[in-house]
Amino acid sequence: MRLRHRGCAAIEAMPIHRVLAVQGAITLLFAAGIFYDRSGGFSAMLGGLLCVLPNAVAVAVLFRARRARNLREEQRRLHVAWAVRWLLALAGFGLIVVFYPDVRPLPLFAAYAATLAAPLTVSWMNTRNAATRHWRQTG
Repeated sequence: MRLRHRGCAAIEAMPIHRVLAVQGAITLLFAAGIFYDRSGGFSAMLGGLLCVLPNAVAVAVLFRARRARNLREEQRRLHVAWAVRWLLALAGFGLIVVFYPDVRPLPLFAAYAATLAAPLTVSWMNTRNAATRHWRQTG
């Protein structure tokens, strides 16, 4: 899918499976490389999974039927997917606090925040690279 804005180069939209793969890779990096002790690594893994799993469920809800009959139906599906995503994340945080007493809050929230910001960062880099290529070709 190509996105175009007035006066800008066409930008290739990132496939959703690539976003989920980047989020999974960040989760593994946080769990394995940053927090060396067992409890911190497991907390980081849970934090990353709290972002990846609700996103995967939201994508499944959003793209369950590829063609919408009208814009209102598409908008409703988008809102439902967004609500499901955040409710699952909140429920996951609650379950972790209740059932995992050794949770470390810093690795949990750091991995969650990094995993949540990953698609934005990758998309920004994608946009910047496309704009740079466009200006080099035209200038």
